[in-house]
Amino acid sequence: MKAGDSKTVTQIFPENFHIDGLAGKTAEYTMSVEEVRERVMPEITEEFLAPFKVKTEEEFKDQIRKELEMRKKHAESMEVQEKVMNIMADRVDFPVPESALDAEVQTALSHLFRRETQRQALTQEKKELDHASMMEEARVEAKKRAKLRFVFAKIGEQEKIEVTDNDINQVIMQESYRTRVSPQELVKELRKDHAKVDNLKREILFNKTLDFLAKEAKVNNA
Repeated sequence: MKAGDSKTVTQIFPENFHIDGLAGKTAEYTMSVEEVRERVMPEITEEFLAPFKVKTEEEFKDQIRKELEMRKKHAESMEVQEKVMNIMADRVDFPVPESALDAEVQTALSHLFRRETQRQALTQEKKELDHASMMEEARVEAKKRAKLRFVFAKIGEQEKIEVTDNDINQVIMQESYRTRVSPQELVKELRKDHAKVDNLKREILFNKTLDFLAKEAKVNNA
């Protein structure tokens, strides 16, 4: 498509779609291209390298290489964790309160979004995210996480897994890097709302327990 072109896309929502007003319905979206831009690679100069705190093109490439390797390891770790979660979720079966489910949806949606963007970054695939499909998957994921949160709390207690100040600081630094908001501002926001702090601690405990189980799974499968 080029500037000035238009295209109509048809979206058929499944009968079991979570929004009743759209379930089983067909919708049409019309898209218009207002502008087409071409990405031009910048010349690698000292000025270009300065923000990356490297002096040569080779150092810059090495930095990118390490970043990609780190992303790949993280993706592999997430894959193992996903398998562990699926196995654990299949082994437990109890009703999940709707309030607990609602609280997990946004967390699950954020998790799925990060996973997909990281996957696309690794594969260099450019694919428009299907938000309706992601929301549906997020609800399934939320139900799984809600069940596992109860189970992981018991495992964490049994294995003496605790949330330390260092854990919280690491998450704050990661969030600062991701959102480009200073750590000081994030800490200030957390101090305003104790519920956010409690939620953060619960999420850290969940992830630490999941990481513990994933490492145990790797050892046992080695």
